[in-house]
Order: sequence, then C-alpha cells, then structure tokens
Amino acid sequence: MNQLLNDGGWLLKALSSGAWSIFGTVSEKALTVVTYILVSREVPPEQFGYLIVVLLTMELFSYVASFGVRENIIRTKNCSSDFYGDCLYFIRIVAASLVLILVGIITPVSYYVAGVEVSSLYIYMALFPYFSCLNTFYQGILQRRMQFKALAIRRAGIAVFSGAVGIISVSNGQGVLSLIYAKYAYVLLDYIVLRYISRFRLESDFSVPGLFRIFSFGWKVSISQVMNFFSSKQTEFITVSFFGPQALAILDVGRKVLVTLYSVLMTAVAPVSLSVMTSTSAPMTAYHLVVRVLVVLLVPFVAIIGVNSEEIIDVVFGSKWNESASLLAIFSFGVMAQPISWHLQNICLNKGRPGLAIYLNLINLLVSASLLLYSAAVYGSLDSLVEFFVVGLFVSAIMKITFLCIVLKLRGLPFFMHFVESVCIFFSVFYLLPVIDAGDHIVNYFSVALPDWLLLFLTLFIHGLILLPYIIVRIFLLNSKLSELKGN
Repeated sequence: MNQLLNDGGWLLKALSSGAWSIFGTVSEKALTVVTYILVSREVPPEQFGYLIVVLLTMELFSYVASFGVRENIIRTKNCSSDFYGDCLYFIRIVAASLVLILVGIITPVSYYVAGVEVSSLYIYMALFPYFSCLNTFYQGILQRRMQFKALAIRRAGIAVFSGAVGIISVSNGQGVLSLIYAKYAYVLLDYIVLRYISRFRLESDFSVPGLFRIFSFGWKVSISQVMNFFSSKQTEFITVSFFGPQALAILDVGRKVLVTLYSVLMTAVAPVSLSVMTSTSAPMTAYHLVVRVLVVLLVPFVAIIGVNSEEIIDVVFGSKWNESASLLAIFSFGVMAQPISWHLQNICLNKGRPGLAIYLNLINLLVSASLLLYSAAVYGSLDSLVEFFVVGLFVSAIMKITFLCIVLKLRGLPFFMHFVESVCIFFSVFYLLPVIDAGDHIVNYFSVALPDWLLLFLTLFIHGLILLPYIIVRIFLLNSKLSELKGN
C-alpha cells in the first residue's frame, strides 16, 4: 500500500482524472438525453422501438470499433512511432469493414425482415461506424497521456453543439432522425477535435507483421467486449424477439435514467482506472479504491431513483410511458452488484491476461441468457424478464469474482466487503425513504397543489439531504485511512 501512495502522487492524478472524465461524460450525456426525451415524447412507441434497434447495432459496432487498439495503447509501456502507425492502419481496416458490413449485409437483411422504415435508418447511419472507429485511436493516445482534462473539455464543447443539433431537429419535426443528426454532429466534430488535440502524425509505413501483432492482442479484447455487449443487451434482444419493438421502447425508457448514470460514473471511470492501475506498483489496491468510491457515490442515489421511479417516468417521459416505471424500480436493484464487477476486465488487462476477459464475459453471457430465456418462455411478461436479469447480475458477479480469485490468486475478502456495503446501503435507503414519505410532507407543508416537476425535484432534494451525512462520513473515513497509510 505504501508503494501505491508513493508512486508519483498517483492518487491526486487519479482523482483529478476521474473528475474530469466524469465531467466530460456528464456534458456529453446531458443534451443527448434531452434530445432522447423530446423524441420519446413526440413519436409513437413502435417507431421509437425501431430507432432503438438501429442504435443497438451502432452500439455493438462501438464495442468492436477499437478492436482492443485503445486498450493496447493505454497498457503498452513503451509506444514507438511504428506501434502507433500499426494501430492506425489496423483501425482504418476495421472501420472500413464495419461500413461494408452495415451497407452490404445488415441493411438488406433489415429491409426483408422489418421493411423500409428500419432499413432506411441503417442507411442514414452508414458512415457513423467509420468515424467512431477512428476516434477510439486518438482517444487511446490522449488517455495514455492522462490528458483527461483535455478530453473532458472537448466532450463538453462537442456535446453542446451536437445537443443543439438534436434539439433543433426535434423542434423542426424531424422525429427519430433528430437523434441520428445529433450523433453525426458529435462523431464528426469529435474526429476533428481529437486529431487536433493529439497532434499525432503518421510516421511509419504499412506493415503486415505489425498488423498481426495488433490483432494478436486486439481480437481477445474485441471478442470480450462483443460478448459483454450481448450479455448486457440480452434483455433488449429477447424483449424485441418475444414482445416486439413497442415493448423494447418501454424497456429502453425504463432503464435510460440508470444507463445514463452508469455511463457518467462507471463507464467514464473505466479508462482512468486502467491508466492508474498501469502506472502504479499496487494495481489491486488502486482497483479496490475505485470500487469503494463508486459504491459510496452510486448505490444510494440509484436507490433514490428506484424509490421515485413512478414520479420520474411520469414527469420526465410522460404518462404514455408509465409501464416503464416498474421496470426502472426493478433495474435499480442491480446496482448492488454492478460497481463491484463493472471493471473486472481491467484486472485482466493489467495482469497481461486479456484472454481471461473472454471467460468473464462468457460466464455473464451464459448465466444471463439462460435466465432471460427461461423467464420469457415461462412467465411471458416484461417485469419478470427484468427481475431475472437482475438475478443474473448477482449470480454472474459472484461467479466472475470467484473465477478471478482462483486463477489470479486474488484475495476475495475485499470483493465480499464491497458487496456487503452495497447491499446494506441499498436496502436501508430503498425501504427507509418510503416510510419517511417526503412527498406527502411537502404537499402538507405548502398546502397547495405543486407542479409535478417541482414536487419531484423537492422530493429528490430532501432524499439527497438525508443521505448526505453518510456520504460525507464515508468519504472522510476513506480519506483518513489514506492519510494514515501515507504517513507510515
């Protein structure tokens, strides 16, 4: 532990990097979510479901996009100009391949299966994967340099522009195309800005052996990421297969708030976590510190969202999405397992064992698939499907942690303590706050009918104030422990 605290002020750098990364993600998501909400309120659920299917495909491509190049750049100790050149040539080939797959295979198949409405959306998105791929290369360079401040500022500026494009498009009656226009505005401007910030110049020639070296690492990471995508999106695939696109839209609205929150905290912290683990001589201590911070910051607020799920869905998305409220409440239970297992792949990458990440995602895939298919076939309801999804999160998290502890000889007690703390926090909040019933107290206090949005805001604010002492004390204890260790 002393080594960790003395590794060149890593903690200050980690906190600063994490804060900037979260700021960038918040900036990116804010106006994107506003566009999403406006579109969801304007278009019919079935049409919105078609858009979700297309966006799921683009998300899958984003998992394939870097093909491990970004992670390879971050983890490699000494990166030469030849190495960077091999990475760029390789990512260009991957980008072009994804565009050809989208235009030549996915679009025609979607036309015959679902009709012109879906296939036309795929045509609109044809060039999106190309620029998305290239952007991951430049992101990897900047993340390796720990330039998270530059990355965050760039995300904030681009998000304002792309969000404005989306909102203006919605106001002009563009419907589902508004989200597509916003995504193109983001990815194209991002490409320009990333190239400018990175100042990268290609100084090496095309090398087939170099491409194979990149592929030898990247295919394992890419397969792992694709498996992670399918395991995390199985609920969506099974929903659209068994219940149709309208049910998919209801499901997506139900989990949108939590997905956005997870993107802001857990996904944004992932590259910071890997960078810090790579730069310190005590990577597992760094990993557990990141998890502790995520548990303290994330679990109580997700519990608050679960308690107020009906009010959140009604105020934010509108009454036509009320079916999504129960799904949001059920999804919130998954936060007890996710902060602990979200970054397990970073342990594999840090240990130089990317192949283990494939096994982790295989475990997740098999557990989730079996439970979700059983639920869809036997119970046939969306609520049951989500309940089994949450159960799968717990089962797969325990199995993955056990697997890593055995193979890499890790201590299991820290993982167990994270889990215990998450469970205690969540259930305390989830079952305590309804007893307090802040909403009724607010109504009685003002003795007038408040607007729904104001009542929701005041309720969430009071719930946050109730939890604030715990968060302050917990962070103070963590800081005190770090100070003691630093003094040893």
